[in-house]
Amino acid sequence: MPETSTASATPSAHPVGLGEGPGAAVGTRIAPPITDTTKPLLCDMLRWIAERPRHYDDVMAGWRTSCPRLPVWEDAVDHGFVVRTRGADGQTLVHITPAGRAYLGETADSA
Repeated sequence: MPETSTASATPSAHPVGLGEGPGAAVGTRIAPPITDTTKPLLCDMLRWIAERPRHYDDVMAGWRTSCPRLPVWEDAVDHGFVVRTRGADGQTLVHITPAGRAYLGETADSA
């Protein structure tokens, strides 16, 4: 995915990446439903990211898959549960969003 850069010395308040940030198209993509198969994995990933922001490369190493039946990272992005930002060191960080925290709360309540 192409990413935009920021020249700031502090972490960017704006997300980076396709479909995010200032000027991004809103409402152009409908998120697919989260399946019973991916739901526990998605919750695991969100809990892990909720502990602290993670480097994008670490998230990709642990959660990206080429299996179309286990789109954990894609589900998190499509549903707005995570956001990428540019840190002061230029690294891309992944943070959980309020929507991601709400989803974790809902799934805990329904368990």
